[in-house]
Amino acid sequence: MLELAGDVARNPERYAGELKEILGKVDSFDDTEIRDFVVVEEIRQTEDVDIGSVVGTAHPDYQGLYWSEMLLKGKRMHLNLPLLEKNPSYYLDGERKLPVMEYLELEGKVYVYGDGNHRTAIAKVFLGLLGKERFGKVYLRKWTPDEKALELAEAAKDRGVSFFVKRVKLSREDGPGWQVEHYDLRFLTEKGEMGAGEFERYLKEKGGFLTKIFAFLGGS
Repeated sequence: MLELAGDVARNPERYAGELKEILGKVDSFDDTEIRDFVVVEEIRQTEDVDIGSVVGTAHPDYQGLYWSEMLLKGKRMHLNLPLLEKNPSYYLDGERKLPVMEYLELEGKVYVYGDGNHRTAIAKVFLGLLGKERFGKVYLRKWTPDEKALELAEAAKDRGVSFFVKRVKLSREDGPGWQVEHYDLRFLTEKGEMGAGEFERYLKEKGGFLTKIFAFLGGS
């Protein structure tokens, strides 16, 4: 283990090339399209993750790179790689990672959602070479969006219907190191505030009206 950690730290070019296709690219994640539609938000302050399920990051500087390329292109890799050689057990001991590493899980995929991009790339390389999957402990958020509300929002945008979404907190449960919050979604329109069912009916009415307008304009 010590020998491997030292080799990765001293020869990142080798592993950046050999593992490029195996580890794949860093997917992009932008929360602006989905955050307002989250109806369950769970936070675990000391959670293990499957390092293979970490597929991307919210950090724009690393989106589109290969994970192994980050060994060469990460802005702070010159600091993190020597620490791997000095203390490889950091990636294996299952203890809380400090500075705190932040992740977000959405629909089974995990993204770096704060600090931890460099250490995640190192973990994917180092743990992958060791045949290990579990990595922790990290700060993990889990989001569950309202899929029906997302569909309605897309339909509204397609029809040019203006609206805003407001999240209303319904409840919160918490305990040592965890919390879960539940939300209701409200759509704000020119006709006032409404729930998903009423908003769907509103879209159908607007759709019928817009169809008539377009038909009139097309015939004039």
